[in-house]
Amino acid sequence: MRQALNEAKETVDRKQSAPSVTHSSLPRDSTIEVIEAFGMLMERYPTAILDAAKLPRAKQEMKRIFMDAWRKVADQKLRTAMEIYFAHLGQFQEGVGDTPVEFEIPGELRATAKQVLAGDPAAIESMRKKGKNTLNTNARSYNRYFHFSAIAEKEGALLLSEFENLKRRN
Repeated sequence: MRQALNEAKETVDRKQSAPSVTHSSLPRDSTIEVIEAFGMLMERYPTAILDAAKLPRAKQEMKRIFMDAWRKVADQKLRTAMEIYFAHLGQFQEGVGDTPVEFEIPGELRATAKQVLAGDPAAIESMRKKGKNTLNTNARSYNRYFHFSAIAEKEGALLLSEFENLKRRN
């Protein structure tokens, strides 16, 4: 994978512009290191919505890096990875802050859920009570999740469309 990314790096590095103001404190890493850093973010936070400032480069620059790498490499696995990475940029939104936004089912509800699925009447009643209390307690974090996930979903659809256009042109 690294060798194929090195091939893409030569073309992409020649095209890189100055970093955006919001990312100016970051060192000018090679294209491969930027792509690898993004991959590590995806591995660490596969379903979370993160602040756009967590990206190794400004979002527009990340888009260009992924598109240029996709154009340059012939390996289908790497091309697919660039497409997935490109679409995943929607998970990075302005205003999220330092704490990633995730939808989590509390542990006590996860344990009860198996019994509910098995049809246990006592578990169903317990889930109703626990679930209502949990939703009331965590309403603010759930509202944040639903707010940012709606934005991320819309942007993700636009990103997929944009990448499909790229694929048709190349």
